[in-house]
Amino acid sequence: MSVFEVLSTVFVIRGRDFECATSIGDYHVAVTEQGAVYAMRCREGGECRDCVEFPIYEDVVAYLPRRFYNCLGCLLGEFFNAGLFNISVGGVVVTQRRAYLVPPMAKERGDPERLAKRAGGILENYMLKVLAASFKTCCKL
Repeated sequence: MSVFEVLSTVFVIRGRDFECATSIGDYHVAVTEQGAVYAMRCREGGECRDCVEFPIYEDVVAYLPRRFYNCLGCLLGEFFNAGLFNISVGGVVVTQRRAYLVPPMAKERGDPERLAKRAGGILENYMLKVLAASFKTCCKL
């Protein structure tokens, strides 16, 4: 299994008020009231064939394709522990309790685009470090 296959594998996430499809490779910077986070962009849809349930927290469950279950489950666990399991559903960001957050500086409080631009490099670098540290172990390449 290649890095590309894992990053592009689509899976379903269901929460109390949403159901959507996403992939680990679909992260982007999202600005919230508290600051900027890295979030998976979740699109409409929710069908997953031959998938296995993977509980994330409280009422959020991922349905992972059986072929990638161990790899994706492990990576999602690593992202959750690192504060990177955030979901962007229709423009609304659902963040985990201890999300890795880049707070706004004084000059960015009224300018979300400026915050997103600065936070982008910080969040992407952090995400790549977590991915690099855990991919080989999680996905047994």
